[in-house]
Amino acid sequence: MTDAIALTLSLALPWLAGALMVLALRRAQPDARWLLGAGYGYLLGAFATTLVLRAFSAAGMRWTLLPLAAAMIALIVALAAPARALLA
Repeated sequence: MTDAIALTLSLALPWLAGALMVLALRRAQPDARWLLGAGYGYLLGAFATTLVLRAFSAAGMRWTLLPLAAAMIALIVALAAPARALLA
């Protein structure tokens, strides 16, 4: 069961973080924003996850699920405000 949760988090969190980054950076037509976020979101989120993992390595931390998920959730929360401001 924990493997299924870890797999779901490992796919959903980078995708959500990347989609919010695309929404915060790209000013497109309102209908196209979600499509751009969904399309480019995972690529950008995977890159952000790589940067978080490199920061963990530089700090001497282990790559475990809880700290990585917490870091990605913090990134999502930080990106939600600019994305929400652009959508309004």
